[in-house]
Amino acid sequence: MVAKSKTLGKARPQAAYFEKMSAAELLLFAYTAFECVTSSRLGDFSNHLHEKIRYRMPSNSSYPEALRFLTKWTNSGLLEQCGDSGLFSLADGLHQSFWNWVGGNADLAANDVELDTFFSADLLCTLDNMFVLLIMIDKGQARLNKAEELTKAARLKLLTSLSLPFKPEDKIYQPETYLDWLLSSLESLNLIHVGFSGRLELTSGSYHLLTSIQAPQILAQLCTDFMSTQPIGFFLMLPVLKHRSGWTEWMETAGCLLSDNYEVDNVYDLDECKLNIFEPLRWMGLLDWCPVDHDVSVRSTPLGRLVFSKLLSGATLQQDSPLKDILSEIYPMDGPDTLLIQPSFELMATRGTSWNTRWQLSQFATLECQYPDYKYRFNKTSLLEGMKKGLTVDKVLDFLDKSSPREVPEEVRLTLEMWGRSFGQAVILQITLLECATPKLAATIGNARKYQDYVLGFYSPTALIVRDSEKLRQLLEKQGIFLRPDWLDGEQVAEGQHRFTN
Repeated sequence: MVAKSKTLGKARPQAAYFEKMSAAELLLFAYTAFECVTSSRLGDFSNHLHEKIRYRMPSNSSYPEALRFLTKWTNSGLLEQCGDSGLFSLADGLHQSFWNWVGGNADLAANDVELDTFFSADLLCTLDNMFVLLIMIDKGQARLNKAEELTKAARLKLLTSLSLPFKPEDKIYQPETYLDWLLSSLESLNLIHVGFSGRLELTSGSYHLLTSIQAPQILAQLCTDFMSTQPIGFFLMLPVLKHRSGWTEWMETAGCLLSDNYEVDNVYDLDECKLNIFEPLRWMGLLDWCPVDHDVSVRSTPLGRLVFSKLLSGATLQQDSPLKDILSEIYPMDGPDTLLIQPSFELMATRGTSWNTRWQLSQFATLECQYPDYKYRFNKTSLLEGMKKGLTVDKVLDFLDKSSPREVPEEVRLTLEMWGRSFGQAVILQITLLECATPKLAATIGNARKYQDYVLGFYSPTALIVRDSEKLRQLLEKQGIFLRPDWLDGEQVAEGQHRFTN
């Protein structure tokens, strides 16, 4: 039998109770309400809270004070214990009452003006850039230094490949911060890792993920990463972002909620908010924002309000149908996977083309344009680069035949076959040769049964292809055949040092 919830206090607080909270208590309660959407053990939560209150809190805030607030809320019925399990959660419906109270107070600071210029949400750009980085990393372009950081050359090459969501004249222009955020997101999605080759590499499971990954899965991970890094003050503003559909001034709203402008400056630093809150939310397609005087106006997108609502209710983003519907309009990934092939070796793909199809395209073609549709072009170099990784002309033609509603132009087919024939016309050999003074000695060693495990064949009348050279040397010396002690490399052989003198 499941024990019923036992309330640890008699009176449940109303709006008047929230209004009497100090700035510190209000911030802590907002964070607690968010964490307790799903039940959390009070002891574990207390330890987690210790880390959260060390940064960006009202003056004179302390961990003992935070614990006193938890005890106070427990005694007054805000927190409830589930049976005797030691598991705590907010009283039924309390978190929603609190979010509504925050949203209602935020309306007092609402700004109904329309802004003509602002930094707009751009999830489409973010997802396209993630895919481009995966291609660049797969091609070995993300070389690392000894500290496992991108080299300057690699960083520049990756940045050049991106469509940056801002202009150089923008005051927030920090492309390297954006690149680091993208790479961190790909790592969280388990698509890339630091390889043994001194480069970033795709993970072993990334190729499977690329054939099935969808935008909700990516956005869910981005939100998880974002929420885990936010200071405690963000959780008080989260219901504001969910509640408001128009422009809202961030600092003014925070001051209205905390009723203390001095503490607002302690809790929120606008420069930090721009880089750590507004910009990541904009890259995820959830927020538009714009600097205004000594404040910042923010506006949640329809996608943002839906996501913030799900976060506040503890719902899973990946399985949410309304979220999938909105994302399919912003960034479709379900096809049609149809290619238009031009005799000029140009390939056109629609915005809805899946990552799986685009990945196959990228193995032999180069992306030239992403908007409004994807335009690829292939040439001899791009094809041969793909063939270095195991691609064949037959596989390319088979892919094009299946992806195009029309026949592949004959000149394209013939040219691909011609380019393919030029691949592999030379090869670098790494072999160990045993050079003998005479053909007779070479024949004696090469034909003797006792050496057959080490002699692979004749390279010339006086040279044998061998392996396990040290073991062969020891065996030859037992038979009275002593080799010269030195090993000769290619340069020494080219100089003729391997020749024997009478």
